[in-house]
Amino acid sequence: MMKINNIKIKFTLALLSIALMTIDLGAATRIRDIAKPLGERTNKLVGWGLVTGLNGTGDGGDLLITARPMLSMLQNMGNPASSPDEIKDSKNIAVVEIYAETGRNGVRAGEKIDVRVNSIGKAKSLKGGHLFIAQMISANKNDDTLYAIASGSITLDDPEVPTTGIIVNGAQMEIDFMHGYVDRNPESGRYYFDLVLDKFQDSWQTTREIALQIDQMISPPGIDEDYDNSRRGPVMAIALDAKNIRVYAPQKQISDPAVYIARIMNLPIDMPEPEATISINSKTNTIAVTGNVELGSGSVMVNNITVKVGVDADGQPIPGSANINELIEAFDTFQVPMTDRIDAIYELQKANLIYARVI
Repeated sequence: MMKINNIKIKFTLALLSIALMTIDLGAATRIRDIAKPLGERTNKLVGWGLVTGLNGTGDGGDLLITARPMLSMLQNMGNPASSPDEIKDSKNIAVVEIYAETGRNGVRAGEKIDVRVNSIGKAKSLKGGHLFIAQMISANKNDDTLYAIASGSITLDDPEVPTTGIIVNGAQMEIDFMHGYVDRNPESGRYYFDLVLDKFQDSWQTTREIALQIDQMISPPGIDEDYDNSRRGPVMAIALDAKNIRVYAPQKQISDPAVYIARIMNLPIDMPEPEATISINSKTNTIAVTGNVELGSGSVMVNNITVKVGVDADGQPIPGSANINELIEAFDTFQVPMTDRIDAIYELQKANLIYARVI
């Protein structure tokens, strides 16, 4: 039976010096690294169309979902077919669904974006095909605005999956897709924009700390005509919740909000210590630790392995708190399999010996 006791990690001065040499002391976390303005997002456009020019790998004219739009296309081009029988043997055409995604900062009329193309019929391959002119609309079924026109030659992403591909710069925007970031509070009359923390960065501690730092950095006396001499100045940033921060814009900055937003996004910030968390992915057999994860004193047995935490070989508590890093060091020393490590962490959690969230 294997027994794992605490192993204290000690760094020599030489090792510490080597570690410090690898750190870029000039680097700093900026707001743009962990947050984005509300409204900065991609938008999806969808549609369907016909791919022509296939070398006998299309749907075939007997497939109604392909035959109907094909007949309509011929009708609109002044060469109507007298009956569906005329196209029943056609194998060089396929019906496809198409979609595209605009950039997170919007897109202007006339710009071109990539288009994804997927077969939805019986086509065996889209290789060599050309998307006939197709309309692209919003994914919102209540919005029938024509946003882009798509067409072009298809390039296969993967020869092993020949029924899907891409048209580089295949759609041209017909209207602007611009984002609005600045809003106005009708009650106070103050202008503002909201910051949204990225996934895995959101926490009450983080939003509060960022709001305080923004407030201290951008609201010195005299920056706004609404400055109140009875205090340092008007509050310029407020944490709305664990993910959102409201940043107020001085009246003088409203005429050119892009400059002000850019200034905020470029502000360096001191990140608070992350929440103590152990993230486990059993599918990939990985463990990720953030923050200072402390452990209680006790022991558990899992898979014929006894794991002692914060106690000596006789089971007596060791002065000072144990840390997850020491446990991981012990796992490494005894070459404990990852599955056993994960099971041990879960057992420690059940025994209330882990002072952190286990996800």
